[in-house]
Amino acid sequence: MSIRREFVATMVVLFAAWAANSAKAAPIIDDAVFAHDFEQVSGATITALRGPNATINSQSIVPSTYYPKSGSKQHITPTYSGNGRAEYVNMISQLITATEELSYTIFYNDQGDDGGDHVNSISSAILLSATDYSKTGNNFWFGTTKYVPGVENPGADRHLWFGYSGAVIAVISTEKTPSADSLWHQAGFVYQGGQTDGTVTFYFDGQQLGGPVTIKGVPEIGALVAPWTLIEDYEPYRSISGDEYFDNGFYDEAALWTRALSAGDMKALYEQGINANAVPEPCTLIVWSLLGASGVTLGWWRRRKRAG
Repeated sequence: MSIRREFVATMVVLFAAWAANSAKAAPIIDDAVFAHDFEQVSGATITALRGPNATINSQSIVPSTYYPKSGSKQHITPTYSGNGRAEYVNMISQLITATEELSYTIFYNDQGDDGGDHVNSISSAILLSATDYSKTGNNFWFGTTKYVPGVENPGADRHLWFGYSGAVIAVISTEKTPSADSLWHQAGFVYQGGQTDGTVTFYFDGQQLGGPVTIKGVPEIGALVAPWTLIEDYEPYRSISGDEYFDNGFYDEAALWTRALSAGDMKALYEQGINANAVPEPCTLIVWSLLGASGVTLGWWRRRKRAG
């Protein structure tokens, strides 16, 4: 086989592998309600990868130039201003009709300084909410918590938790998550309804966190009057004090779907990010061409943008 023919054969294999890899890397966010990587922020407006632009309610929640991982750019950083104002990121989009499936993912960096209690004495950091304080509609929360039912002093370990309808119904993950380790983690859930009950499957760093947890009497998530919000601090509206986000913590890559993501989807989101066509950052290709009877062998080396 001539050198030219060997080169052409190598290029054919390379192109086929690239095409297959690109097909696998199609963005999961194509049908997301919203998806933000927080890297395009102008003033109080956050440009969306998918869905409507979000707005920052208070300038005490600002983009950060902190580089916790190789390849990362901007994140959202809440810094408590002490001005008594409600502070949050308004995702603008709203659940206007009930859904039997709901999925969410976000990256966060726990600096160990969440401000205090949430309803039912849940010491928590809110990662997603839709809260109607006029009490005319449903309420929704997802976040991390130190609360353990029936335990007064559960310690520093956290769990993921999911609350719906005025926090009358709340479920806690059976497995623990790290606390205050100052590392980036992915948190997510997949809600699936049924005839009379629903289930919530929690995910952490791309892996299922325990088994599905049953939410009795919740066969669907009803329409929510309030829009989705992130990094919520509604202290002025509560009878208890304390921030509901990680003060000086970091948040990145949030996305929501009204369908049930698969375990493979969640793993891909953790490994590749919400905009799979743009990651890994960088992506380096190494090709080995073994000439002669051994044929052509192709190898890939990829570095996730949050690796390291």
